[in-house]
Amino acid sequence: LLNRSSDLELDTQVGDYRVIINYELKIVEIFKGNKLAIMTNFGKYGATGLWTMVLEEIEKLRGDK
Repeated sequence: LLNRSSDLELDTQVGDYRVIINYELKIVEIFKGNKLAIMTNFGKYGATGLWTMVLEEIEKLRGDK
């Protein structure tokens, strides 16, 4: 069997933030330093809705400076 976990996870940088989206577990993790926001149950969102949610969370984290 091949390990396909990399096909089910996206790890990318958005500005100063690291965003990890695990499509199998339906979890989004956003990191900046030691700040972490975790969102689950994003399955009902399309790709556009998911990224809108990610950007909204990043804006919230920016407000917590």
